[in-house]
Amino acid sequence: MSTKSFRTSNDIINNLPMLISHTRYTHKKVSEMANSADLHSPQCQQHILNLMLAPVKSYASLFTVLALPSYLPLLHTQSYPTRRSVAGVVAQNILKNQTKISTPEHAEGVFELLRVLIREGAQQQAGYPGAQAPRKGRDIETDETVEEQGRLARIVHLLCSDNNDTQFKVGQTFNDGSLALLIIRVVAPANSSESVQRGWR
Repeated sequence: MSTKSFRTSNDIINNLPMLISHTRYTHKKVSEMANSADLHSPQCQQHILNLMLAPVKSYASLFTVLALPSYLPLLHTQSYPTRRSVAGVVAQNILKNQTKISTPEHAEGVFELLRVLIREGAQQQAGYPGAQAPRKGRDIETDETVEEQGRLARIVHLLCSDNNDTQFKVGQTFNDGSLALLIIRVVAPANSSESVQRGWR
């Protein structure tokens, strides 16, 4: 099957029912081609990345993206670099738009989008779209992971609701430890940085 079928046109992006159908179709075909070398070609990976990024960049509300039934299942089947690229754009858009995450459902959806940053951290990205040359672990931690952790820390502050019961449920959404792990990942480097700054004073 030609990888061109994964391409996403402006007509599809501007028509929500068409995008839902195209995302469902792509998810089905990706599952069928799981063992195909064509699926893992740079061209095909780029087409899929473009599909994943298009609604995130185009829709005013991130929650419209989460409403696409096949979006998260498709995202979770993708390579680490693709998932990380999508999560990076999602995090930037949340902060740019100051998107309030005020329901447990929205909180769960957002952190499913960001899961690759919370649970997997930095890995080598060779061989996929947007990949950079492999670097030593310390360089990755300094140049990439720390910046991502800073964004995640600011996103935590957008978990809010005017209703106390709802606010509690938003926090309880991550009883599996994901939120605790996130806080550890973003607070520990921040505290370390503050300690260094105080030492220079």
